[in-house]
Amino acid sequence: MCSEGLDVCGLIFGATVMLNGTLKTGSPRRTTGKAGGFTLIELLVVISIIALLVGILLPALGAARRSAMAMKCASNQKQMATAWFAYAVDHEGVAAGSSYSFRLAGQPIQHWYVTLFPYYGDNPELIQCPIAPEPKSFSLSANNFGDATHSWLPAGANLLTATEDNYGGFAYNNWLENEIPNSMKSRIAGSVSNYDSDKSRYQLDRGIDSQVSTAQTPLFGDGVWADMGWALETDLLPFSFEAPPGYSTGGYLKRMSVNRHNMAINVAFLDGSARRVDIFDLWSLHWHVGWDAEEPPGSQ
Repeated sequence: MCSEGLDVCGLIFGATVMLNGTLKTGSPRRTTGKAGGFTLIELLVVISIIALLVGILLPALGAARRSAMAMKCASNQKQMATAWFAYAVDHEGVAAGSSYSFRLAGQPIQHWYVTLFPYYGDNPELIQCPIAPEPKSFSLSANNFGDATHSWLPAGANLLTATEDNYGGFAYNNWLENEIPNSMKSRIAGSVSNYDSDKSRYQLDRGIDSQVSTAQTPLFGDGVWADMGWALETDLLPFSFEAPPGYSTGGYLKRMSVNRHNMAINVAFLDGSARRVDIFDLWSLHWHVGWDAEEPPGSQ
């Protein structure tokens, strides 16, 4: 109700009209024939809000994209592991050889992924990590080692099949081969009583011995070269996780110590599984039958 001394109703009506964009007096706002628009301050506020939302959402979207690519990487490794097992079954337990195997046998060099072509449909994407989709160079004049965001590409010299399409992002655990250099055999034979000096202990027609945990024995993993080599407990960490060296000085595990998935890599195992493994945990895996390490040397 409104009193004569104080027009409360008038005040309420005036405030209501003001909030609705009309004059404080309650009379309709005069129009000039132009459509109403935003003021400069209102535009700046809207732009600031949009910029804030973009700043919040972009990192989340980027993280989701990298997570999806990491899942695709692990899926590719699992399919390559299936191809590896299929080849071994078809060849009476003999594992696919690497370039080292062919070199030891005096044959033209051929990498493991070429040997496995018929078993994964010659689909080059299956040997690639989406986070490292292409090599830094497509030149075949020299070996192109990969890094955190680039694939490897072997040189053309002496390769049985050398083309610009033969690039990838995964490394092969060479302890799984049936042909191992004598220099590497001697490094572990003394600590393993039942070690076969002529054939890898992983040869499938002999079975996996009781000392081996297939869920802890790597088959493939993210790496800067097609062949990881023969890991040893004394292998050192690289100076750079973004671009670890492809050469073997200081140990072969450096070829897999690459920051491809937030200081981790994907690894496919002998049980057919694939999972993310932190770089510092690579030393806790069972790379060969006599493996006896839990962490990199000097990391304590």
